[in-house]
Amino acid sequence: MQNARDLSRRDVAEREGFEQVFLRAQLEARRQPFDVGLQRKALQFALEQCTAGCAANGSIPGLTYRSQSNDLFISGLNLNSIINWRANVSYVTGAHSFKAGYASNRLGDLRSSNRAPNNLDYRVNNGVPNQFTMWINNYQNDLYMRDDSLYAQENWTHKRLTLQGAVRFDRAISWAPEQKEGPVRFLPQPISFPETPIVDSYKDITPRLAAAYDLFGNGKTAVKTTFGKYLEAAFTGRAYASGNPTSRIIQSVNRAWTDANNNFTTDCDLLNGSAQDLRASGGDFCGAFSNGNFGTTRFSNTIDPSILHGWGVRPSDWNLGVSVQHEVLPRISVEVGYSRRWLTNFVVTDNLAQAPSDFGTFSVTAPADARLPSGGGYTISNLYNANQNVASAVNNLFAPASV
Repeated sequence: MQNARDLSRRDVAEREGFEQVFLRAQLEARRQPFDVGLQRKALQFALEQCTAGCAANGSIPGLTYRSQSNDLFISGLNLNSIINWRANVSYVTGAHSFKAGYASNRLGDLRSSNRAPNNLDYRVNNGVPNQFTMWINNYQNDLYMRDDSLYAQENWTHKRLTLQGAVRFDRAISWAPEQKEGPVRFLPQPISFPETPIVDSYKDITPRLAAAYDLFGNGKTAVKTTFGKYLEAAFTGRAYASGNPTSRIIQSVNRAWTDANNNFTTDCDLLNGSAQDLRASGGDFCGAFSNGNFGTTRFSNTIDPSILHGWGVRPSDWNLGVSVQHEVLPRISVEVGYSRRWLTNFVVTDNLAQAPSDFGTFSVTAPADARLPSGGGYTISNLYNANQNVASAVNNLFAPASV
């Protein structure tokens, strides 16, 4: 949406042609999304806010939005790999059934965002720009995870009693390969990261027990109980991805925007993260970075190492269940039971750069509307927002919830 008021029919036709190319050959479009003979920097993603139905695209004549999406999975180059391998042995007799085995899987999540060459998103409200977002494009974010487990389980039946028991050992790790970001417009100096271990490693031994008893010996009434510990599935997210250096630096940042000269171009020094008011000299007003770490090598979070390795650290839950099942008619039964589940090893996020004293209160007036209590018009108080001096300060700590 560059110089949107001066768009020609040819511009719109070219953009519509790009959309058709993109939809018909998405994979090739992802590889070379702007190599289709277009005026490359004329493509701009825009998000329109409306209070009056956005009639005629915010009353901007001749405007048709066409752009490469900024969604990672639509406009990115992404590769997911899954490798599984397993082995087991079994021994079965009349009353016993024993099984032991090994299972493992390796996941790869390789992502590269591929956004418009000018690296900007615009937000307009009824056709009036009020915010833009700056992106570091061609952004690499790769991660691998591996989970290995050994297990043994036994099933034993003696008269009316059936017992089941199992034990499992799990070890999970994750790591980020060597990665490089930039140079691009908003990251002119490239940043390189070596291969980085993240979860290194989770180790757990988990038991599982179950019993069933034929209460009257006629096969119609059974008392059952279960007890066990279950681990959160290992995957390429949350703690397993938390230490990925390319996830810890800021990839995008929002800035307030007043397009004072109405040319739909951000007329500010965009590499300067401070607020700028250039309206007196024919430019625009651009607010400060919403996160002051954008474009730097400073991580926006700190990770307590205790959540990334050790015995019994992996998030999990315990389950206990007791029930009675009775057959009332052939193939019809009723069951009454009690179950309890409790979860362990929660992780919290605490922004150390903002203290409780850094937040101020404010109030808003509810709009007059018959659907609101008393027809609206009342004051909503005790709302909180970070003070301006720390509004863009971020230093998140990921730590155990018990800390």
